[in-house]
Amino acid sequence: MEFTKEQLLFRDTVARFAREQVAPLAAEIDQKERFPQETFSKMAEWGLLGIGLPEEYGGSGGGMVESCIVAEELARHCGSTAATQIFGGYGYIREFPVERFLRDARIMTIGGGTSEIMCQIISRELAAGIEGKR
Repeated sequence: MEFTKEQLLFRDTVARFAREQVAPLAAEIDQKERFPQETFSKMAEWGLLGIGLPEEYGGSGGGMVESCIVAEELARHCGSTAATQIFGGYGYIREFPVERFLRDARIMTIGGGTSEIMCQIISRELAAGIEGKR
């Protein structure tokens, strides 16, 4: 599938938002298992909430493609934020399988190819281990 020019511009905007606003908090919100209210407030400011809702109901009037773009770009930097954006509270409540799938996905990320955040965490831990052996 090829994106329209508008969708490519939208993807670049969402990618920038995820890189600048989501990625720096990803490890902390996963570690503390907290809802990133500040991220969702910024998402509202950037017009990234309500993507699939018609404008007359307060949404942005985007379609399924735009919704998928938001989910994919958020997930590149923070699975928790993406799951919450996609599934609402179901991504954070342990009684629902979505939370388990998210947790398991993080394990697969480590085994299958680390993300930038995991690389930073692993390198920090390795450096601390090397320093401790000196």
